[in-house]
Amino acid sequence: MVAKRRGRPPAGPKGQPRAAMRQISARIPDETYAQLKALTAVLQISQADVIGKAVDALERSLADAESRLVRLLRKRDPR
Repeated sequence: MVAKRRGRPPAGPKGQPRAAMRQISARIPDETYAQLKALTAVLQISQADVIGKAVDALERSLADAESRLVRLLRKRDPR
């Protein structure tokens, strides 16, 4: 018999446990928060996933010079 695993299954990118991911805190306007909640409901994904997709889309929209700078700065992050 296989024992049942406790807790939530890993739901992060590539099966990474959410608890292992970095946590942020941000103050956002009420309208932006309402938009975030609506997106999570419609897309049926977490707030973290909505924010991640938004950051990816913003980075893709950058000019080449800005995009290269972002890639360079990301490499500096030790984690």
